[in-house]
Amino acid sequence: MKTATMALISVTTLVLLSGLGWAGSGGPDADGYRWIDSRESGGPSYSWVEISPRCGGIGTVIAQGDDKNSGLVPILPSGGFRYRGITYTTLAVCSNGWLSFSDGVDSSYSGIVRDSLPPNNVIAPFWTDLYPIGGSYGNVYYFQDTLGGRNRTIVEWDSVAGFNYGTLYKLEAILDATSNAVIFQYNFSGNWTGQTASVGIENTNGKVGLAVGQSNLANGYALKFSTDIPHNVGLARIVRPNTFEPPLTTLVPDAWVKNYGTTTDTFSTFCAIDSAGARIYLSQRQVTALRPGDTLLVKFDPWTVGPDSNT
Repeated sequence: MKTATMALISVTTLVLLSGLGWAGSGGPDADGYRWIDSRESGGPSYSWVEISPRCGGIGTVIAQGDDKNSGLVPILPSGGFRYRGITYTTLAVCSNGWLSFSDGVDSSYSGIVRDSLPPNNVIAPFWTDLYPIGGSYGNVYYFQDTLGGRNRTIVEWDSVAGFNYGTLYKLEAILDATSNAVIFQYNFSGNWTGQTASVGIENTNGKVGLAVGQSNLANGYALKFSTDIPHNVGLARIVRPNTFEPPLTTLVPDAWVKNYGTTTDTFSTFCAIDSAGARIYLSQRQVTALRPGDTLLVKFDPWTVGPDSNT
């Protein structure tokens, strides 16, 4: 008599390695945030939301002037915005291309994402020395968007001059309380690398976060930061165990997994074996930097089939 076994191989969304990234996506950081851009399959679609009154929008001026910080003000969506396990109800806007959930004083124009120096808890779509003093030098606006059931805060740097550079940058950050995602959008066809800037997000002490290369930026470009960015990986074929295996046989469960996506991915695989509805074996293996379209044979811990049974 043989012992009946069923092999259930599953690929989960648990990611174990930090700091691995690629041209159009990256992460996770230690809090599980990843980023993906509008060039990638599954990334955000670029969909500019105009809030500048100069261009027909209905935004309100905030943090106008050279090196200005609005202070922590209640401009977040109704119910607050959940970020790294904390629900925030106030937000500071800095004229120099960044937001913070905790620093309403600093107005730094030369900070680096993932740096413990203040300001921290930063959301930075374009952290550099900007000069939004109104008129031809541009302004910074915010808008609490509740139209059509939406629940988000939008901050736009509209045609803001780079200090001592002259380029009029146009960009926005969207904090969507429905999905708790952060989205950056860029609406300027000129040179995004002429003035050095930091792009990314970080935590309360600045040591955990994600930085995105400034060279990625372009007109019609969007970036999304979230803990819910999915993997596109899965099981290709179970090799062993078979549906039935001889009693007391020791074998190595293995299976082929495949990256069905368009970006290199790092993820964990789990092999779970059930018999008569009960879990009798569980093993985990890590897959690192599997390229798009590639498959990999994953071998799990050895397993010994039980004695003869009618189950």
